[in-house]
Amino acid sequence: MAGKSVVWIATLCAALTATMANADVQAAPLETSNHLSMDTTNPSGIYTDRLSPRRLKLWKSLTAMVLATDAAGNPLYARLHALWQAVATSGHVVYVELPAWNGIHHKAGEVVVEKVDQKGYSSAVAIRLYPDVIDHATSESSDEEFRPFLGLGKTERYLEVLGHELAHAVMALREPDYARKMLDLASESANYAAFYRMYVESPQYAEEMRQRAERIQILTEILERPACAAEMEVWRELTQKRSGK
Repeated sequence: MAGKSVVWIATLCAALTATMANADVQAAPLETSNHLSMDTTNPSGIYTDRLSPRRLKLWKSLTAMVLATDAAGNPLYARLHALWQAVATSGHVVYVELPAWNGIHHKAGEVVVEKVDQKGYSSAVAIRLYPDVIDHATSESSDEEFRPFLGLGKTERYLEVLGHELAHAVMALREPDYARKMLDLASESANYAAFYRMYVESPQYAEEMRQRAERIQILTEILERPACAAEMEVWRELTQKRSGK
């Protein structure tokens, strides 16, 4: 959920997943790829050293649910578990952050590419969840097939967002082009904000703003499609388990 509000992303996810459903197209599974470039400067894995003691406690509670199994040893949340495993075994460095809300943005979560190797693969990313934003987010989607957060408890809401961001991380670590687009989106968004502050009342300025906004929307839709598909699956797992199905 890069740089957009919870409501905006929820609406986009509903539109994207509805499009996939109408086209009878299933999202490709996000699985660990054997050809990932390894980061040799840092041991790979999921790092929690950026978390405060209180946030670490929350993260451990989420981890316990992600890795929970039934009596037969099968994951309780198969899709969420698979996404976790894909990231944890990717051979790359993944940092976890649970920042406090700064009162400005309304992002539920995001993935930030922090390091790219010589072949263009992301070798270090940060997964950020914003618990304060998630706690107060509402589902604005009218799509009956997928209504983010609907019917979920507090911890499950965090898990839904985690599934979305894990999907972003899997793609960023697996596909150089996807990681490049994430960096492009971050750059375009920063430039848009800077240009917005230079407001000039003129047709040229308005046209430039329109073009910049269009580039941001195109990149966002490309990047959000696999993450929204994964989030929908995770949401269904969580709601079904909650209802005892």
